Amino acid sequence: HATLREIDILRDVSHSNIVKLYEVYESQRHIYLVMQFLPGGTLHDKLIYGKPMREDLVVQLTRKLL
Repeated sequence: HATLREIDILRDVSHSNIVKLYEVYESQRHIYLVMQFLPGGTLHDKLIYGKPMREDLVVQLTRKLL
């Protein structure tokens, strides 16, 4: 399962550019992740409500995300 593999990776990784995973709780229907709080809003909010971005920056960001 890809989600469980991602959780295993996050447990093992320690890097300043990667959000820290503290705890994982599972129920029969859901997986709950307790993760580091990062202030400053979401990427979605920055893209939708922030200042317009140049197209070349959007392309670079999209490539990094993919």
